[in-house]
Amino acid sequence: MRINSLLAGIILCFSALAAIPASGQGSDQILDGIEGTGLIDPGPDRNLPEFFGMKPQLYNAYLTGVQDVEVETVVGHLPRLPRFVKGVYSNNIEGPDVRVIWPSPVDNSQVLAPGTYTVTGRIAGSKLQPKAKVTVKAAEGSAVPHRTLEVFSLAQVSLDADINNHKSKFIENRDKFVNRLASTNPDNFLYMLRNAFGQEQPAGAEPMGGWDSQQTRLRGHATGHYLSALAQAYAGDNRGN
Repeated sequence: MRINSLLAGIILCFSALAAIPASGQGSDQILDGIEGTGLIDPGPDRNLPEFFGMKPQLYNAYLTGVQDVEVETVVGHLPRLPRFVKGVYSNNIEGPDVRVIWPSPVDNSQVLAPGTYTVTGRIAGSKLQPKAKVTVKAAEGSAVPHRTLEVFSLAQVSLDADINNHKSKFIENRDKFVNRLASTNPDNFLYMLRNAFGQEQPAGAEPMGGWDSQQTRLRGHATGHYLSALAQAYAGDNRGN
């Protein structure tokens, strides 16, 4: 019985293999009942081999190189690099353009003056590194702003009432936040610090639990946020309180 079942299985396997179309017999033939195995046709103007849809990195095996590109920009403006470049394929295959991943610029220092520089990209799934030669030309006018950012203190920022002399939502939220800070007990935030050093707790001090409990490794974390909030609230309170 088992031998008959095995023979039947082998016959079914050979039947299924015989039904699979050979590569190059047309893109409209697919394997019945198997999703994602349809043949991919590169199109009438391509002469690439046909692959099943589940095959990864479709044409990388035939990709031998990519063309370098040249772009221009003006002083003060980063260049726009092409997303796709012309691919070079083996056996004179006419293949699709290749997606290039260019590195993100750290700053705009390379375009602050006229000149040239080179950007090196990469192709996913290969070791190819396309290059883009960037030519920076002088702008007709000044494209670089002369004003720089200036540091200002929180005391220089004020919230004004609306035209009806009513508190805005910004003022309401600020007051709610500051009043909540003023109502907290600092000894609660210092509870676990004193506990760690075996110091006596002052009257009214209670452990906060949660992130500040004995069971976590974040003890003191909330205290840092608390101190930052107090400092910023004090610095930003220009009402004389």
